[in-house]
Amino acid sequence: MNIKSEFKYVINKNYIDINGHFMEAGYYYYAVQSVWDFNHHHGIMDVIKKTNIGPITFKSGMTFYKEVFEGEEILVKPRLYKNEDDDRYWSLKIKIINKDNKLSAEYESLGSFMDLKKRKITSVPIELSFVDDIWKEIFRADDSSKK
Repeated sequence: MNIKSEFKYVINKNYIDINGHFMEAGYYYYAVQSVWDFNHHHGIMDVIKKTNIGPITFKSGMTFYKEVFEGEEILVKPRLYKNEDDDRYWSLKIKIINKDNKLSAEYESLGSFMDLKKRKITSVPIELSFVDDIWKEIFRADDSSKK
């Protein structure tokens, strides 16, 4: 299995603010884009289209640490956590790393899965059970890299 858990992006002038650094909207854009890139890479988008069950966000926030400038590359690492008490809900934590390998920002959100026809919260479709194995492998790799 070709597991991809990090995504690189180069900051262009469209996301540079009046202060000459990466603007807040850009951090949000690339954080969320990394999740969609993850979903595309692992075939999750096909399952969402087939089952008509997709993710929705209730709450999100960003904490900023280090500046990023135009032309610099960022590394974005999304991590999804299941709610152990209710599989309809999840939390998402995304780290944005700058060119110096320093934490530039952290994004956190809380969400759920929604039946896109009924427009109601629902459980994760069985067709997405393969995603658990992907996340287990990613977290295992994260743990081993800390040693």
